[in-house]
Amino acid sequence: MNSSVPALMIRELSIFFEGRPLLSDFSLELRAGEKVALAGRSGAGKTTLLRALMGFCVPAAGSLSVAGLAVDAANVAAVRQCINWLPQQAEPGADTVREALCLPLEFKRNQALAARFTDVKLHEVLQAVGLAALDLAADARRLSGGEQQRLALARALLLDRPVWLVDEPTSSLDAETKTAVMDCILASPERTVLAISHDAEFLARFNRVVRVGEDGQHG
Repeated sequence: MNSSVPALMIRELSIFFEGRPLLSDFSLELRAGEKVALAGRSGAGKTTLLRALMGFCVPAAGSLSVAGLAVDAANVAAVRQCINWLPQQAEPGADTVREALCLPLEFKRNQALAARFTDVKLHEVLQAVGLAALDLAADARRLSGGEQQRLALARALLLDRPVWLVDEPTSSLDAETKTAVMDCILASPERTVLAISHDAEFLARFNRVVRVGEDGQHG
């Protein structure tokens, strides 16, 4: 990623849901490698903002860009190639742990990354997220919500994309596992992270905390 180009640029963004404003004239910029958290009450539009950066919803006004690419219909595929998206409710999307980790290889644009997805590497990323005891042949559908969340994080480590959008990654984790997950997400100085969290310990590790207020503004 070109360090002279903002990793994320949000300009005067307005998003409505069922006729009411979630965000109004919201602006935010992240430099490459910066770690920024979004905090504030539920329903203020934080998750919707991350979804808009992924191109999952269209704002009423304003503009979004990722790595210099405008988030629009023409660029959405290229934008998503820059992002690791980690929603709060992660689903394995496959039957076994190995298949869940290798799911990105089903997309032609990711097949050049196949060398990263060896069993040795799969075990390495599982260990990094506190799932070292998990068998690659285990039924991914039977994992707990916290385990599925960590499995999605392991897959993100394999993809190693420059921008991470993360929604409440520590919400269902014990203290030891939470520390390991925070370390995984924040370890790389080159990685740009925009995360939603209500966890004071997690928030303390970010470069900035942007609070989304009652009126949908940040301050």
